Amino acid sequence: MDEDVSRLRKPRSVKSRTRGQDPRYLARVRDLPCCAPGGCLEALPAQAHHLTGAGLALKAQDDETMPLCPGHHSDLHAFAGPFRGWDRARRRKWQLEMIAKTRVALGRRP
Repeated sequence: MDEDVSRLRKPRSVKSRTRGQDPRYLARVRDLPCCAPGGCLEALPAQAHHLTGAGLALKAQDDETMPLCPGHHSDLHAFAGPFRGWDRARRRKWQLEMIAKTRVALGRRP
């Protein structure tokens, strides 16, 4: 019995259809210095960290990002380093502040 193969393909995820993607903005974020609390001495290029805590396993839009070096990016997700002892509310508040500063630095509305 032949089945229509196209019916068996998985539909695109909601994430890929709804998230605002802007590769040029992400590249500009990566050109900024790491914004970790207390400063950063790393000379490594920054990574664009997307806002966390939205739930539903959806990644934030690309304009909801901030620059973090690889080490501080890992620390933020692990609640380690300068983020040790932070609860989710404090981490989210700090992320929103850094995202607003990043947008201003790149000439966008906070």
